[in-house]
Amino acid sequence: MATAHGDERALVLCSGSVGGVVTLTLNRPERKNALSIALRDELSDHLARLAHDVTVKVVVVTGAGDTFSAGFDLGEFASDDPDLQARLWPSSDRFHHAVMRFPLPTIAAVNGAALGGGFDLAVLCDLRVASTSTRFAHPEHAFGDVVYTPLHDLVNGAVASALYFTGRSIVAQEALRVGHV
Repeated sequence: MATAHGDERALVLCSGSVGGVVTLTLNRPERKNALSIALRDELSDHLARLAHDVTVKVVVVTGAGDTFSAGFDLGEFASDDPDLQARLWPSSDRFHHAVMRFPLPTIAAVNGAALGGGFDLAVLCDLRVASTSTRFAHPEHAFGDVVYTPLHDLVNGAVASALYFTGRSIVAQEALRVGHV
């Protein structure tokens, strides 16, 4: 079962509950699953609906293609469209709160790169499982503020700060060693 929200194709594919497990797949592989306003809103909508579905026991979040998520869609931040700009931060806040406060367990099944907001999405999930091709990084340190996420609570604060402030990436094996996955 896949559903669409404001788009001709679903930006988030939602599998039906199998044994209480629902998988939400970020579905913008041509854009490395960049977290556009529409995708964030669609994911938030799915989580709001699933929170009240008694057949759901756990939600898995993954990415279509070879990337979990390249992070927020930076083209939207550069846009001069006032309507888009007015929706940008409320969508972001709703998205972060929807994942962080989701009442059931969430698992990030991280396949490939998880950068910036994609890294944050993985951090906001309760558990993270990473493929051997996974790479985590916050490259936006070079051009903007890095927003605090609960990474400090998952790994040593010094490790989290080093990742946030340097943009250094870590691969799956190091993420396992520091307790991120």
